[in-house]
Amino acid sequence: MATKTAQSGFALLRSVPRAQESRDGTETGEPRPTIEALHVPPGPSYVSISRPGRAKITKRPRKSGQAFVIEPVGTGPQSAVLVFPMPGHQVRANGVPAPLVAAIRPKDRLQFDGSDEVLHGTRHIENTIGPLPSEAVGTKCPICRGTFQAGARVWLCRCGQPLHMESPGDNGDDRQPLQCATFTSTCPNCGTEVAAAEEGKYTYIPEDFRSNNR
Repeated sequence: MATKTAQSGFALLRSVPRAQESRDGTETGEPRPTIEALHVPPGPSYVSISRPGRAKITKRPRKSGQAFVIEPVGTGPQSAVLVFPMPGHQVRANGVPAPLVAAIRPKDRLQFDGSDEVLHGTRHIENTIGPLPSEAVGTKCPICRGTFQAGARVWLCRCGQPLHMESPGDNGDDRQPLQCATFTSTCPNCGTEVAAAEEGKYTYIPEDFRSNNR
């Protein structure tokens, strides 16, 4: 399996109710919240609030509802997004009014006026999760110190270091799957960020979002 180069960028997560479907495709029961991400592109972008009170990020200003400019700065764990409210608008960061320029980092909570939704700062990373490369069979996982077996499902860093990332049932019994990639934020070999491996995308996911999506 080829190793991908990890790609990353800032994102804002929100919980969105989605109707559940039965096996025949019809909607059933109460809406179930799912994770939705607003990816922040490089350079300045524009934030508008739609009629339902939800934020939308665009590269060009919209004709109406435009209220904020947003721009990512920094790299890696130190990255952030700067939010510049236009006159007459205000941002709340972690529940309190922010200054004229708000710096939102991973794990911070962001609210725009005109919207009740809470957005959570995180970083998106393109991980490689899949079968163990043949050359790594018999080596040891640096987290659990167990030996990698052929066919094991792993998170694979761009440096080539694997970490266990088994799915339930991979062992053929009721044993808890080894998910060593969830117990570290960086690769033990080179320090590359490890995303929240259950979803394979984000370095931070609020705990209530996780429980809603199980």
